[in-house]
Amino acid sequence: MDTLQNLRSKKEGAKDLKSVVSAMKAMAASNIVQYETAVSSLADYFHTIALGIIAYFKADKIEAINEKSASKNKPEELVCAIVFGSDQGLVAQFNDSMANFVSTSLNALPGKKEIWAVGERVKLLLSDEVLTVSKFYPFPIDNN
Repeated sequence: MDTLQNLRSKKEGAKDLKSVVSAMKAMAASNIVQYETAVSSLADYFHTIALGIIAYFKADKIEAINEKSASKNKPEELVCAIVFGSDQGLVAQFNDSMANFVSTSLNALPGKKEIWAVGERVKLLLSDEVLTVSKFYPFPIDNN
């Protein structure tokens, strides 16, 4: 049977636990603002990348990319993939995951594959996956 002293000790421990939980809730609420800001920044980043790809296609005079239904009259259709890797450190296994995803996805599709790689690391990993990179674009070097 619990003594009065043990019960008081448990009561104080519960109060301490309540204050710790309250502090954790407050920290989580403040972190949510950081994550919301990050999501907003990612939306802006996506928009910028999309505009850059459009500008590249216009500069290369590529007017349209048409999605055609599979035709049995043509023996082989072309599947083109633009693969963005990273030449930065500290991105964990991003390039490995990207090369694995591209390999799995493209091998499931019929037809000839054309791959444009952005980044040296992902280009090498795609070669390891027995995929031929037809165009390669290195990342710009920052000389600052």
